Amino acid sequence: RGSIQKGLDAALLGDVLHLSPGIYTERVVFTKGGAYGRPVTMEGADGAILDASTPFAADWHPMPDVGPDVYGTPVPFEVGQVVADGKMVVLLDERRISAAKDGELPPWLDIFRNGVQKRWDGVGGVALYRHQEKDLLVKFGDGRDPRKMSIECAPMGPDGVGVLIDGADRCVVRNIGLRNARLGIL
Repeated sequence: RGSIQKGLDAALLGDVLHLSPGIYTERVVFTKGGAYGRPVTMEGADGAILDASTPFAADWHPMPDVGPDVYGTPVPFEVGQVVADGKMVVLLDERRISAAKDGELPPWLDIFRNGVQKRWDGVGGVALYRHQEKDLLVKFGDGRDPRKMSIECAPMGPDGVGVLIDGADRCVVRNIGLRNARLGIL
């Protein structure tokens, strides 16, 4: 595991793990904690950021059969969050919006073809992870091409958590920016 995790694994009662300024692309798990008055602490200097995204080789390609300006890429994990150029993208849940009424498009397909209630104000873009196809679809209201953007994804489940406290008590996380995680601390 990464450097922060090694420090947490070696921490004793009352230890403080200091993070220098910088970006740490890592997810960490507190598996042991401290005691009353002696917590195990992970503390960052100003500018310490924990990035919990999961890198993958995106292969964006147009998906005209889905809709105009829709792009897709295979993703080897179930996507729980999408961030494009540093901004969260609305992630639709396929399981909640797949059923179509007779003669109508499934709601997710209608959104990708016609937009969000026919407007994009305040939304900017939508994404959908398709479970059967194991791919991610995106569409941006201004027609942007994801091949020209920085797009990070976090998985669903425990792998999408930046800091997981698992069976440990008296753990402190202080002054650390968290980004690209489905859940920051759980």
